[in-house]
Amino acid sequence: MKIFPVVMSGGGGTRLWPISRQSYPKQFLRLNENSSLLQDTLHRLQNIQCEQPIIICNEQHRFILQSQLNEISINATIILEPERKDTAAAIMLAALKARELCPPEKEANIQLLIMSADHFIEDNSVFADLIHSVAQRTHQPLLISLGIKPTSAHTGYGYLQKSDTIEPDLIYRIEKFHEKPDKIKAKEYLDAGNYYWNSGIFLFDTDLFLTEMNQFRPDIYSACCRAMQNQTQENQFICIDKEAFKKSGSDSVDYAVMENTRHAAMAILKTEWSDIGSWDSLSHLYPKDESNNITIGRIHIDDVSNCFIYSTTDRLIAAQGVQDLVIVETPDALLVQHQDTTQSTKKLVNTLLKNKVKEATENSLTHRPWGTYLTLEHGDRFQVKRIVVNPDARLSIQMHHHRSEHWVVVRGVAEIMIGDETRILTENQSTYIPVGVKHCLKNPGKIPLELIEVQSGTYLGEDDIVRFDDWYGR
Repeated sequence: MKIFPVVMSGGGGTRLWPISRQSYPKQFLRLNENSSLLQDTLHRLQNIQCEQPIIICNEQHRFILQSQLNEISINATIILEPERKDTAAAIMLAALKARELCPPEKEANIQLLIMSADHFIEDNSVFADLIHSVAQRTHQPLLISLGIKPTSAHTGYGYLQKSDTIEPDLIYRIEKFHEKPDKIKAKEYLDAGNYYWNSGIFLFDTDLFLTEMNQFRPDIYSACCRAMQNQTQENQFICIDKEAFKKSGSDSVDYAVMENTRHAAMAILKTEWSDIGSWDSLSHLYPKDESNNITIGRIHIDDVSNCFIYSTTDRLIAAQGVQDLVIVETPDALLVQHQDTTQSTKKLVNTLLKNKVKEATENSLTHRPWGTYLTLEHGDRFQVKRIVVNPDARLSIQMHHHRSEHWVVVRGVAEIMIGDETRILTENQSTYIPVGVKHCLKNPGKIPLELIEVQSGTYLGEDDIVRFDDWYGR
């Protein structure tokens, strides 16, 4: 038997807006300051005897993903989705890749351990023990969901209704899948005792899953097969056939397979779990004061209770005489909502998207394969950015038609090519790049390079970049 972990890292960045955006969704956030949710998910595999993980990632996030893998020295098979098609298609791609890596002639029983990249699990050893027990004691092909014993009448999760025992004290049949309920129905589920939160974590027999996908969603099955048949390798990334994948239907694995198959089962994960699906779900990560408040950042409160106040800036937030609020501030956006509406943040972001509000998708801090840049100020014919270049990273050889640039090094060492000249700049030194001149920036040092860039010209858009050579294949 072989276990292939499958990590789905295609989140849309809506549920924890505004710190999470489409350009930098929550799986990459360091909510505990030390590691990201993605890195925590991969660390969860350390106690499980398994193959190299397969990660399904949006093309837009590939360099962020690779950077976070490099930080924790983990290798993975990375499949890039050209567009989001929900979990059924993502798992199909992973199942086909696992079968490719371990073909039928090897006569191996392949299990897919399917995890989202942005979940919280309190006790990783309990999780590992359950996966090993289920994998070893499954004597028939099954599609297993992990259920969580509910601790409240939660309306943000789907529910699994437990039925007959398959393996004593371990694996059970699922009577029925239930969608996210209203408060009254959720209370009924809680009181009944045989309903469990649907965690979205699965252990699938690979061949059974492929068979069931072909039966219930042949459109997704055939489109993914064609997409994987024409896969190509670009550096460490697997790129699939875009046109073939576009013809795939979009559906969750619950709707596509689990609610239709006769082989659905469940096992119970007995540790604290959260899908980090709303601001109120973060309460277990941070300490509360005597009035049930959580405050992160420069916060001053007076006569405040049951509030979650989170700031990523140096600006002071002062609150007085309020209760049951969520207040979240970033450099370019402020969210204020009632605790009862935290499950609706996604709806709010979708409205912003519909109205083409740029803050719905983009962050003031922009991530690139070489590092980051933060827009500090912009106006008519000028823009100021703080640029951070990672050690041994470089920007492309490029030029601009409409703007010139001034660079001032504030930390580290910069190797700069302007035209035919290459020079080294250190702290407090500066240079000027005229309009239309080829240039390149590299960090040859061992610490991040930080510089201030002042752009001036008639047009300052990011599409005024002509690349002549790029390390990252853009």
